[in-house]
Amino acid sequence: MTRLACVALALAVACSQDPQIDSSKHFRVVTEAFDPGGRLPPKYTCDGDDVVPSLGWEALPPDTKSLAASLTDEDADGFVHWVAVGIPDVGHFTDGALPTGAVQGSNDFGSEGYRGPCPPPGDAPHHYVFTFYGLDKPSTFFRSSFHAGDPLDEMLDAIRCCVTGTGTITATYDR
Repeated sequence: MTRLACVALALAVACSQDPQIDSSKHFRVVTEAFDPGGRLPPKYTCDGDDVVPSLGWEALPPDTKSLAASLTDEDADGFVHWVAVGIPDVGHFTDGALPTGAVQGSNDFGSEGYRGPCPPPGDAPHHYVFTFYGLDKPSTFFRSSFHAGDPLDEMLDAIRCCVTGTGTITATYDR
């Protein structure tokens, strides 16, 4: 195997294990649904309506044209609760209503779309990280490389070329 092939393989393995893609540019993810680092209201979990909370973003890098997003449980080895790509830069979306054109991937429950936190009863609070990826391509660009039901690692492969910056917001939840 050539040195270049080894580097490419190492990068693919590292990125598929870690939902973060290295970026020197960061932006802010905001919400009125919960305080950053605070407890996620049950409405957004398996104990409530199980809908993605209202989320927004501020101070995107200037070359950002669309976004991708994920929600992972960092206390359950990065268990994936949500994957979406093709989110147009409209500044925010409201509870359970992704902007037109967004495509949701597969979560680790084995279904498509958002499945909220549902940690085992009695566990210490789990930490859930919403990660947004700013992308330098329009929301329609990824429709040929990412499809409804694709998992997080395929989303990361599809967007790796185009990340302008990342933003995160964390919430906790326990039952």
